[in-house]
Amino acid sequence: MIGSALGERIARQMGLSKEEQEEIGFLIQHHLLMLEVAFRRNLHDEQVILRFAKQIQEVHRLKMLYLLTFSDIRAVGPEAWTPWKNSLLMELFLKTSHLLEKGPPGELTLKCDPLPQASEYFEFLPLRYLSCYPSEEVVHHMEMARSIETHPFKVEWVIDQGRRGKLTICTKDQYGLFSKITGCMFLNRINILEAQIHTWENGIALDTFWVEDLTGEMERRLEGFKKDLHRVLVKKIPLNDLISKRKEPPRLTPKVIPKVKKEVKINNEDSNFYTLIEVIGEDRMSILYEITRTLTDHGCNIHFAKVSTLGNQIIDTFYVQDEWGEKITDRFKIDHFKKALLNQMS
Repeated sequence: MIGSALGERIARQMGLSKEEQEEIGFLIQHHLLMLEVAFRRNLHDEQVILRFAKQIQEVHRLKMLYLLTFSDIRAVGPEAWTPWKNSLLMELFLKTSHLLEKGPPGELTLKCDPLPQASEYFEFLPLRYLSCYPSEEVVHHMEMARSIETHPFKVEWVIDQGRRGKLTICTKDQYGLFSKITGCMFLNRINILEAQIHTWENGIALDTFWVEDLTGEMERRLEGFKKDLHRVLVKKIPLNDLISKRKEPPRLTPKVIPKVKKEVKINNEDSNFYTLIEVIGEDRMSILYEITRTLTDHGCNIHFAKVSTLGNQIIDTFYVQDEWGEKITDRFKIDHFKKALLNQMS
């Protein structure tokens, strides 16, 4: 608030109009808002976009905030602005712009027909899932679901320029599935950028991961991931056994980097159906697996994850429910897994 008031005062001294003074004050006060929503919240959750649009109120202000956010990130350094960050900010900008100009979207419908043998799955698709994917992709997911009637799981991926990829996994849901998947990715040194986790009403899990591998060996690593997932899901080999046997790659001399303050935030206000758990800490290869395993061990079902890395700092947000599909509101339980997460990051 101090910076906002100071900015308005300087604008007044410069002879700017009252409207321009208020605009500058708003941009200073909310200069991190767009970044925090884009990188830490589920942009497929309509309530997230509605709340953000309510704070912005008009398209002109949205454009100004987008330009400020872009400039702020680019000013950090040449590697701070990435295609991934660009895609998240642009998605938030376009969805909010559409909402401010045309109002909320109408009823969700499927715009293309699935194969007859796959159409039986449509009645089991949750509305939240349908809001996350275009119709053509939904149809393909139903065809993937059809295939797991004869196979334990189906894995597909698309690689972009050898370093980034989109990975889709379809299988029957089981307790701790997300933690097992992230553990297999850790085994193959695959970095997760974002995850969309869905369980259909007939018990089929359809999870999508946006991943990267800076060595340019994405195809090889994904093939290794698929083999490890088969060992864990089908052969029932404990994941910890695989991790303990896997040889660590040769370590380079560690860089001297600043320490990151560990923090766990619990938020029951920003979602009608989920508890948001935001974890801030120091980045390392196994950290996402360790966090998800801790959440699973404490009875949390993870429905969505937004993974963000800023330098050597992780800021990961998880949308979770308890064993009965409810938000987690018990103070003792919250304090308990908060301590467990902080201990895990030590």
